[in-house]
Amino acid sequence: MLRCREVVPRIASAIVRTLRGSGGLEVEERLRDNAELSAASGLVAALSATDGKADSAALAASALAQLRTSRAVTRVRGEDPALLALVEPVIRRYENVDAAQDAKVRSRLDPLAEGTEAWEQDYGRLASGGK
Repeated sequence: MLRCREVVPRIASAIVRTLRGSGGLEVEERLRDNAELSAASGLVAALSATDGKADSAALAASALAQLRTSRAVTRVRGEDPALLALVEPVIRRYENVDAAQDAKVRSRLDPLAEGTEAWEQDYGRLASGGK
């Protein structure tokens, strides 16, 4: 369950980045922001439908469904179970992070490396209280 909606844009960006990196999502670079907005829309819809109590599986399914219907997305490759297996861990990294904690963790990480696998792993480790 997400603790704050402020992290939704970051989650949406990470979802699109993860799916593009795996080859599961084709998006023209000029439409990447629109694809991220579509993913964010799916996340917000799931949160609104459950009064903010959606779990990572429901959030992932809603974001993926929104991406499948987005005009910004050229193609979604793969079956839902495989794609959801990529998206759910991304969402879980942000589940118990509030806005203040997110800002603190980001200040400790190299901003130029954001989006790399190492950055995502370090973010998850620091957000969960690791050193």
